[in-house]
Amino acid sequence: MRAGDTVAVFGCGPIGLTALRAARAAGAKEVFVSEPNDSRREVAHRLEADVALDPTTDDVVETITDATEGGVHAAFAFAGIGPAFNAAVQSTRRGGTITVGSLSEDEISTNLDDIVLNERTITGTFCYGFPPSSFRTEFDAVIDALADGTVDTNAFVTGRIPLEDIVDEGYEALLDSDTEHVKILVEP
Repeated sequence: MRAGDTVAVFGCGPIGLTALRAARAAGAKEVFVSEPNDSRREVAHRLEADVALDPTTDDVVETITDATEGGVHAAFAFAGIGPAFNAAVQSTRRGGTITVGSLSEDEISTNLDDIVLNERTITGTFCYGFPPSSFRTEFDAVIDALADGTVDTNAFVTGRIPLEDIVDEGYEALLDSDTEHVKILVEP
């Protein structure tokens, strides 16, 4: 994305929320987020999302395309599910880009007409330092942003637990679709 672009983020876990902050820091004109979890939408608002939508009750595609004269310049998909990916594609304007940074155990289908007829570009990203495109650049950028204070990690940390509670109060809590957590730190 470029400064002045409109952006949509689908999925507001830690990576989606970081993408929101990165878009804002890069000069996004307007940032929309789509997230079914109330707590995570609230964190997105605190991190300066202009509009936070609930895909279970809001027509995300219609809201975004109406507000942006046909769609955002760039969408980021971090939910790992078909409806979120397809909404990201359909919420992007003609010639826009969709960056997918989520993995999925499920096969996801899409209507190729939504991509081809609107000349949209879809790019995958994997930030853990593997070539060809991610050779340390994304991971290093995040480390630099953490080091210089660009990213407020306190906004993401919604719980702290001792090591012995990692399964019940850590993993299980984060897997619950109604969780109030974004990131839980384990303190030895």
